[in-house]
Amino acid sequence: MTRTNKTAINSLVGLTCSVINSILSFVLRALFIDLLGLEYAGVNTLFLDILNVLNLADVGFNNAILFRLYRTISKGDNEGTELYLTLYKKICYVVGFVVGAVGLCLIPFLENFINSPPTFEEPLWSLYVIVLANGVTNHVINYKSILLIAKQDRYLFIIIQYACIFLRNALQIVTLLLFKSIYIYLLTSLATTLAQGAVTGIISNRMYLLSLRSRFE
Repeated sequence: MTRTNKTAINSLVGLTCSVINSILSFVLRALFIDLLGLEYAGVNTLFLDILNVLNLADVGFNNAILFRLYRTISKGDNEGTELYLTLYKKICYVVGFVVGAVGLCLIPFLENFINSPPTFEEPLWSLYVIVLANGVTNHVINYKSILLIAKQDRYLFIIIQYACIFLRNALQIVTLLLFKSIYIYLLTSLATTLAQGAVTGIISNRMYLLSLRSRFE
């Protein structure tokens, strides 16, 4: 498959998955607000915003490594590719650690980010820790996805990513209807992040890493 064909497929798959995901996410959010209320929705949005700020710890490492992988792969430089993959793995671990450490330091100040104390029974910090764990997990276990992107097979990564998002949204809709529990809602998201990392790792290993006889494990 040519690079042009791969680019076209990447764009088509990305657009299709994005539209479907937008519809499903809208349904999920409406159901979330209806069953759990605006207060839970507001707190969950706040925690995601905090996580997005913490994710700035990446500071462009992803793009820098990706650019170098494009070059080594195009030249058939397996040794260079393995070197950058190993480096990227270490960077992801460090970023994950920084996000987790800084995120935990914010726990005593969580109530300062909201206008008034929450009225629900669950401790604010316990919900926040699950959201934070999801963000840290995403950094630590999804590092192999960069190889799919560098090999111009981004559509595979997009399919895996959105398949897990669809699964997450579907499971969250079901669990909301059955249990109406914010804990189960958040833990479902964490579980699908773990699943995405596992599937991405398996596909990357079978398609590329094993052919490189890489020690990148």
